[in-house]
Amino acid sequence: MKSLLIIPLIYFLIGAAKAQGFEKFWASSAISLDGNIKCNSRKTTFWAISGPCDDFIPQRSYKLGDKVNLDGKIVEIGAIQVTRYINGVKGDGRYGLQPIQPGGMTCSVAASKQNALAINDPKSSTTWIQIHSCKPNL
Repeated sequence: MKSLLIIPLIYFLIGAAKAQGFEKFWASSAISLDGNIKCNSRKTTFWAISGPCDDFIPQRSYKLGDKVNLDGKIVEIGAIQVTRYINGVKGDGRYGLQPIQPGGMTCSVAASKQNALAINDPKSSTTWIQIHSCKPNL
């Protein structure tokens, strides 16, 4: 009975994401298509402090199980979240945001799915690698 309730919920969530102009899914690896790869870190205590990671050396590709330096710590990649933009996104030069064409994809690489999901929660501490234009492998 619970599974009958979960299936409509999943379709509702997928429909809501598509209505927002994007869809998200998980991948086993990702390759950067444009070389625009950044490591971001957000630490929250009383207030949030965000910025680039220390000692980050970008790689052209990442896969689950790879070990990478994320903000001074060697961690194993446990999640690669892909965002596919249905309508595309305008860039904003003031913030260094580059445009993404319709159908374009970005990838967020993190130590765990929990860390990857925390990217969208400004109250959560997390560290991740953001690949601006990526080709994922499911």
